[in-house]
Amino acid sequence: MHEAQWISAPHTQTASMPMFRKNIVVKKDVKDVIIYASALGVYQIYANGKNLTDDMLMPGWTDYRKSIQYQSFHLKERLHAGDKLSVASEVSKGWWAGGISRGIYGKNADMGFICDVHIVYKDGTTQDCLSDTTWKCYTNGALVMGDIYNGETYDARKDNLADVSTPAYNDNTWQPAVINHDSKGELCNMIGPQIKIRNKSLWRNPQNITIYQGADSTNTTFGKIHIVNNNNNLKNPIHLKKGQTLLVDFGQNIVGWIDINVKGNSGTTLTWKHGEMLNFNGDESRLDKGPGGSLWTWNLRDAKATTTYVMNGNEKGEEYHPNHTYFGFRYAELTATDDVTINNIKAQVVGTDLTEWGTFKCSDSNINRLYSNVWWGQRGNFMSIPTDCPQRDERLGWTGDTQIFSRTALYNSDAAEFYRKWMRDMRDSQREDGAYPETAPFCNMWGYGTAGWGDAGIIVPWNTYVMTGDKEIIKENWQSMQKWMEFCSSQHDGQWTHIGAEPKCGDWLAYKEVDARYVSYAYFAYSAELMQKMAEVIGKSEEASKYSKLWQDIRNEFQKRYITDGEINTGKDTQTAYLLALHFNLILDTQRQHAIDSLRKNIINNDYKLSTGFIGTGILMETLTECGMTDLAYRLLFQHQNPSWLYSIDQGATTIWERWDSYTRESGFNKHPWNMNSFNHYSYGAVVEWFYSSILGIRPDEQQPGFRHIILEPYPGTKLQWAKGSTMTKYGKVSVEWKKDTQGRIHYMVTIPKGTSATLITNNQRKEVKAGKHTYCLTINE
Repeated sequence: MHEAQWISAPHTQTASMPMFRKNIVVKKDVKDVIIYASALGVYQIYANGKNLTDDMLMPGWTDYRKSIQYQSFHLKERLHAGDKLSVASEVSKGWWAGGISRGIYGKNADMGFICDVHIVYKDGTTQDCLSDTTWKCYTNGALVMGDIYNGETYDARKDNLADVSTPAYNDNTWQPAVINHDSKGELCNMIGPQIKIRNKSLWRNPQNITIYQGADSTNTTFGKIHIVNNNNNLKNPIHLKKGQTLLVDFGQNIVGWIDINVKGNSGTTLTWKHGEMLNFNGDESRLDKGPGGSLWTWNLRDAKATTTYVMNGNEKGEEYHPNHTYFGFRYAELTATDDVTINNIKAQVVGTDLTEWGTFKCSDSNINRLYSNVWWGQRGNFMSIPTDCPQRDERLGWTGDTQIFSRTALYNSDAAEFYRKWMRDMRDSQREDGAYPETAPFCNMWGYGTAGWGDAGIIVPWNTYVMTGDKEIIKENWQSMQKWMEFCSSQHDGQWTHIGAEPKCGDWLAYKEVDARYVSYAYFAYSAELMQKMAEVIGKSEEASKYSKLWQDIRNEFQKRYITDGEINTGKDTQTAYLLALHFNLILDTQRQHAIDSLRKNIINNDYKLSTGFIGTGILMETLTECGMTDLAYRLLFQHQNPSWLYSIDQGATTIWERWDSYTRESGFNKHPWNMNSFNHYSYGAVVEWFYSSILGIRPDEQQPGFRHIILEPYPGTKLQWAKGSTMTKYGKVSVEWKKDTQGRIHYMVTIPKGTSATLITNNQRKEVKAGKHTYCLTINE
């Protein structure tokens, strides 16, 4: 593979995305064919007319300046001496070029491809056909445009990849490929699961379909759509006339694309637009930007998020979905330049194909809806990297979001290799002075060295280790983590030396903002503590002592700067200030109860509502339980007023929102600012960690990580009558189910896998539990 050359189209002005092909005549009977390939951009690859894989959006996103993943494929077709093997690929902008690259990887027209066709003959000899200028290139194929932000344009009248990959295809009009010199990254084998069209059980059928044409005037700015037909009268096939718009509600905010089966005349152009919300009544005072009932796309900013399909006119109908982009949407609008008949529409879910193993269900339907919303947020934002949002012109690997949600993801799914790959992105994007980026892979969106965000480089390896027991992620990242700590240690403000990383983000989007420098201190201390623990894990006792001393020094300065007579003094009395000090053990034992009492008072005085942003919310529930305030945690969980988790559900949320009040039924879309209004932003979903650890009571023991020893410490809460759920470990499934009887006793049923043990803790009483199924009758003080 490393002897192959990167190739590109021979000119910059192209009518379509580039296609590459090579015809190979095999010399002998073939035992195996292994094809190694990658792209500067997103690619598909076919051989002899067949798709080689069901993986999508290959090769995935990395920091192309340092690393580029490649994939390998086995050809299943049997070949004999004299047979032809035709390999072809098409490449689109992907993460390499286009808006999402923000100019630091490639340019719009320099997509590249690399390939090694490795043939193993039955007699043991081998042959390699490497990408070079003997490969041919074509820039007028069916894939006219493919772009992560803007979508895909596909002209089905032109040559498609399946056809051009057949040996009989005539490529006389194709040109020789040219060598691409833009790639500086090292080719590396893919880590972790690939992006796929997810299981059919996740796909969504239309829940409501409306055909409208134009708008009726009302007393609002834009009026309301003029409905021609609606779901009650529409049955497959659906007939859509020129000038009409088909509006589809899939009932769930998802990430993926629409698959359509349609019949119409050749040259008819279908245009899909995607969005998460609808205009309500056409009133601009609500931030509506079109007629009431139509698609609202203003929060997409510059992302066009559009699919355009030009029909070939097949009399039997034609089926299509994009392959080179993805969308975050619940709703979609379809228009056509001529009358068409739509035989079928479905929304396919696309994302990193993680094994989903976490389960949770309880007696309250709102909490179950919240759990579902968190799951859909994870599915939508695990797209090669952990993104912040899947719909607008962002979709970046924000490090703060990642560290906040990582334990929830590891309870939910087999995400360890996913995070291992992402930590390579962190290392690749790390600055020479040790600063980690705010987004990984780095893409010129923000910068470097921010407290709580850069600390993800320490927190994610630790969380992955605790949840899996695998030390390798610590070993792989040890030197990189040390560099981050050196960067933080080099920061000072004249008087104080242990001030941590840059205070740019603070408690992002909090209703009551904490002092950002305070966040820096707290996270610097927390990272030092984790570095001590990880040094001990991998047998580096000298480093463990160094980081233990560093933690104590930071704690001492923290005390001098922020603690006055046992009270936290930041100039801003916020929940997050108390949470950070308590959760990161920055409060002396003699001060701890005072801080706990102050936090309780703050929440009560705030009408039992949270006031936290990304940072505070990520540790809110766990900290309350640690401090003996699980009653307050439940009050916050069941809160319906703004801000709260259930408030967005009352407003119709089917995923986690970027803002607690991104939309309200009463007032419309959040206006401050409108361009930060994602309706699929998973960070606040970190609350689900607490569902597993406290409602069910399943926690890993840090001393015997990976659930080698399990802590069982349930907190049932007064409003729940029952709960059940599970997570998976390398030893097997850990499952819990509890129910309350009429006397208020808890019947706690637990299954502990072989090879592990557990300790059941209730009311400060401990009971050792062996592997197997057990039932206990408990009385728990709430």
